Amino acid sequence: MKHAKTIGEEIVMQMRATGSTYTITMTDDYEGCESVILKDNDCGDITIIQQYGEGPKVMFLDTNEVAALKNILL
Repeated sequence: MKHAKTIGEEIVMQMRATGSTYTITMTDDYEGCESVILKDNDCGDITIIQQYGEGPKVMFLDTNEVAALKNILL
């Protein structure tokens, strides 16, 4: 039986993969979904990790995508 990753294991894996330092923001558990936002302090990229269902889902946003989102949202 395969071990299902936890959100904590996914955070550690992301941090080890880059060697960067991160600002970590965690959300409250809402209807079984927990989210973590990792902001890379070196390059400004953002990683969003959401835990729901069987395991964590990971989405990456580079600085260009972050800038585009800021223009839309702000």
